[in-house]
Amino acid sequence: MSMRLLGLLAAPLLLACPVPGVTGTDYWTYSYRNVDVTAAGTGAYAVNLARYCARLDSMLTRILSIKATERPPTHIYALPSAQMRLYAGPDYTSAYRSSRYDITVLMDSGTVPDGRPYWGAFFGYTATLLSSERLLGGPDWYMVGVPSVFADTVFQGAKAKLGNVTPAFAYTLTSGGPLIPMRTFLALSQREAELKGKAYRDMFNAEAWYLAREVFVEGKRRAEFGRYLDLMRAGTNEAAAFAASFEIGYEQLDKELALAMRDRAHLYVMDAPDEEPGAHESAQPLSAAEVKARLALLSVRYGEGPDAVQLATQALQSEPQNETALRALARAQLAHGNYAAALAATDKLTGQGSSAAADADSGAVLAALASAVSRDGIILPVEAATLRERARAAYERAGGAAGEERRAREGLAQLGHAP
Repeated sequence: MSMRLLGLLAAPLLLACPVPGVTGTDYWTYSYRNVDVTAAGTGAYAVNLARYCARLDSMLTRILSIKATERPPTHIYALPSAQMRLYAGPDYTSAYRSSRYDITVLMDSGTVPDGRPYWGAFFGYTATLLSSERLLGGPDWYMVGVPSVFADTVFQGAKAKLGNVTPAFAYTLTSGGPLIPMRTFLALSQREAELKGKAYRDMFNAEAWYLAREVFVEGKRRAEFGRYLDLMRAGTNEAAAFAASFEIGYEQLDKELALAMRDRAHLYVMDAPDEEPGAHESAQPLSAAEVKARLALLSVRYGEGPDAVQLATQALQSEPQNETALRALARAQLAHGNYAAALAATDKLTGQGSSAAADADSGAVLAALASAVSRDGIILPVEAATLRERARAAYERAGGAAGEERRAREGLAQLGHAP
């Protein structure tokens, strides 16, 4: 199995991994803090996806010394295999994509033998944490490896085991041929590894997991890797960063990593109490129309998948005021250049006491329409100045809500510079 990771401006990253879940045809939704879940299966599964991510956040904040307190909204979609294939293709069981304002995680909700039902969610959420603070980023091996390590977290009551040995990666390392030499590996992009074929890509992903685990769980040369990563974040090229950080050469590091495979593996066992015991609100079942609407919004967020306009239109036939469908329709029509249709959907959306997320979407669509009218000469029944004022009002409504504040703030700033 494999995982696909896509950043806003980055080339595709493909990761082999175990990503199981639960099967089922019913869809549920649950939101907790910065995480909202749409899941096929059971209500309990949807609740666990969100609340386990919050507990993982608390532990990783300590392990990785994360200083940032703001977390971008994270949308987790746990979909049946057939539905998942429509978005990520036949080869991927989990996918991740980030924008400036939120994170979207797709995962297959089907069961696989390794029994890791939350792997995909934990991977995406760990990536969310790394993206929440500029000083936590790093080269491709790091951005693949660190989330892979902490994705294999198992909760047992009020405790959790982090940094487990992931069977799929361990098997690749021991049976997939020689390791990629560090001199090559550390400077390699995931895209370059992908172009060399599946076997090489799988080894790169497994080796990224292994190196990150040796550094961040076993503590191997952690101080040196810390200096190395800091230099790379500051713009130093890989070879210079390595030379300035390590007392050994690449070849010696190769030997150390090969020898370490024989060592006994350790892991973190940490207290991980539910932060608000007894406050478990129930997951809510979704209507068939709302499921279609959410899948339409997923197509918009992910940039691939079934036609968002068609899905949203089908949802609106059953529920004409469905907010999720109107959000998806407005954004999709804008992306297609159907400006009048985008405005019509936004008119309906902003006229029904919409949520902060819907207001932020409306602000973005209206601001883009204003630009199209004033700069591109597009003709709409509303003048650009009026569209900008409506966009400003929508952003102001969204600005007081957690999760939308940054998007609203930046949207207002852009409107302030608009002609």
